[in-house]
Amino acid sequence: MLQLIKLQDNFGLEAGGVDLSAPLPDAAFSEIERAFFAGQVLVFRAQQLTAAQFHTFARRFGRPEPHVINQFHHPECADILVLSNVIQDGQPIGLADAGTYFHSDYSYLQVTARCTMLYSLTVPKVGGDTIFADQYTAYDELSAAMKAGS
Repeated sequence: MLQLIKLQDNFGLEAGGVDLSAPLPDAAFSEIERAFFAGQVLVFRAQQLTAAQFHTFARRFGRPEPHVINQFHHPECADILVLSNVIQDGQPIGLADAGTYFHSDYSYLQVTARCTMLYSLTVPKVGGDTIFADQYTAYDELSAAMKAGS
């Protein structure tokens, strides 16, 4: 059974009680999908996923869009982009500067991404933050003139 806890400032949800490495029945995935759209950000902690398992879960949300930078696609699955600041044998193993500035993934496409999925293997104790912006609240707090484009 999916357990949901509101994150800071009532933006985002932490989901527990589910193992994403196991096949999910349609009813369980539907519950996850509803939680994602309700919370806008959905966090699953302490998951142990292979690249194939992560890809299988991601595909439930729709067809993945491979990143335009081919150099850092995951060796087992080209739909996964590796983000990393690790250097091995003098070469980066992943894209190191992803997220160094505010952006919205694939906002330049005619049909924007339905969602973005991140799976962290190693996170530093300090820094390495990923920050999300609540665009519904941002819009709601605009003046009527600004919403009208005046």
